[in-house]
Amino acid sequence: MPDEQEITDPDVDLDEDGTPDMTQGDMKCVNTVVGDGQVAVKQGTNVTSVDSIKSIDPATIADTKNKPDEMLLGLISFKLTVDNPGDIAEVTVYLSKPAATDAKWYKYDPVNGWQEYPYAAFSADRRSVTLELQDGGFGDADGLANATIIDPSGAGTVTAPAPAPAPAGGGGGGCFITAAICDLSMELGFSPVVTLALGVLLVSLVGFGAGITLTRINQKSA
Repeated sequence: MPDEQEITDPDVDLDEDGTPDMTQGDMKCVNTVVGDGQVAVKQGTNVTSVDSIKSIDPATIADTKNKPDEMLLGLISFKLTVDNPGDIAEVTVYLSKPAATDAKWYKYDPVNGWQEYPYAAFSADRRSVTLELQDGGFGDADGLANATIIDPSGAGTVTAPAPAPAPAGGGGGGCFITAAICDLSMELGFSPVVTLALGVLLVSLVGFGAGITLTRINQKSA
């Protein structure tokens, strides 16, 4: 891991097993370059060792297609050695800050770009995520069944687009007519109740007239 990202605080225990993360042989942890936090990767099924780990700032990646809008602790790039070439491995990534409830796990590599990673399961408290990765297959950035898995990924969220403003009033004609009635009522000093009644009456008459016109058109067509 980069020296500037090395954790030296013995109180950091992201997996809460009572042992400082920096001294555990089955995991590696770093201080993140964004989010002022820590991330640890702990080996699981079919993993011989976690060989390296590095925190990456997503802002340094120019490719923005499908990129999450926010990544609380940035990307974490790690390298695993698995027991046998082609193995499906499992690791747990621990986060010093809980991921948002709508956060998903995203991967990035220069060939495939940004992708939502489906083989990820967040814990109930959102402070850890279990990943499945296959050597030479899904989740392995080098694409080779060589007993080594490289995985740059992290928790990210996408901001939903703002909803379109609702149209004012009913249909376009009704809105125009209602506005005209309001202007006239204000000039004549009518009360709001009288104004509303006039508006309803006039819109109804317009609708009735449109219905008669449509009936005549249909009769001519027949």
